Amino acid sequence: MKAALIQCPVWWTVDPPLGLAQIAGCLSHAGHEVSVFDLNIELAKKRLPGYENLWNWEQFQFWNHPGMVARFFRDNAAFFEGQLERILRTEAGLIGFSVYNGSQLASLELARRIKRADARRKIVFGGQYLFLEDNAESILSDPTVDAVVRGPGDEVFPEMAAALEKSGELPVLPGTTVRTKEGLKNGGPVKPLRDLDSVPFADFSGFPLGLYDVQERLPIHGSRGCVWQCHFCSSHPFWTGYSYMGGDRLFAELMEHKRRYPCEAGNDFRAPSQPFRSQLSRHHLRGGERLAAPSQAHEQALHDADGRTRAQGHSRRRHRHDRQLYVRLSGRN
Repeated sequence: MKAALIQCPVWWTVDPPLGLAQIAGCLSHAGHEVSVFDLNIELAKKRLPGYENLWNWEQFQFWNHPGMVARFFRDNAAFFEGQLERILRTEAGLIGFSVYNGSQLASLELARRIKRADARRKIVFGGQYLFLEDNAESILSDPTVDAVVRGPGDEVFPEMAAALEKSGELPVLPGTTVRTKEGLKNGGPVKPLRDLDSVPFADFSGFPLGLYDVQERLPIHGSRGCVWQCHFCSSHPFWTGYSYMGGDRLFAELMEHKRRYPCEAGNDFRAPSQPFRSQLSRHHLRGGERLAAPSQAHEQALHDADGRTRAQGHSRRRHRHDRQLYVRLSGRN
């Protein structure tokens, strides 16, 4: 199945969007042909006068005003016409948009243009914006969108592609809402993804790596959710529970990215466990790779047999907002 994945503005410009890369890796692993369009970074590098500051985080609310987004599309008409032609030339029957707060209106506008050009293309929206039920319902009020994924797409999106290729219709799966001939059908609760070791590697091969601000860095999603569930944290509303990769699995992906790309690999970890640190340290000692692992993460996360998570170590009173572990891989090929 040919699939296209699209990131519309606004998103940051430091390194490639990991959500898109992760789904690209899952689709490729399942045997599908993937084309990636990070329109956010291309527009950020070609920003017109008057739009210079719109990729600053404090300006992201611009992208939530329909009139302003419509004006942006008019002022960048030639760019979007060219991108529309590129997307259609891929012959992708399934087109996925990675959507966050700030990118939903631009994603809808481009999706409408795709549908007007070829109504046969299936448009699916996913991303953390759709994890919230109200947002999913709002997006589906626009008939342009054929389905939304309301949770992790690692398993769901390849299954949707396989079913679409076989039957010509999008399946109604757990964690999705699909527009059918009978109306919208909800597939029920999201299926939690607890075993991150089983997830295919992210695939950055389709990204314009030379355009990002830090060209030697790639992100890795080594954990999802957090043991603390702090209300001020952006992960709290989206990721229930907590899961993380083992050190062996993470190291394997680090080495694969090092082999394929001239990069460092950045990893946002929350409360990594002692087994993780032991596994990663073993590779560090045996392989001679220089891995810098700062000791900001105070907690040790222990998983019960039934998948629940406990945290022990420093108390919440002493917990600081510096518990993220950032693993850097240096010594390039």
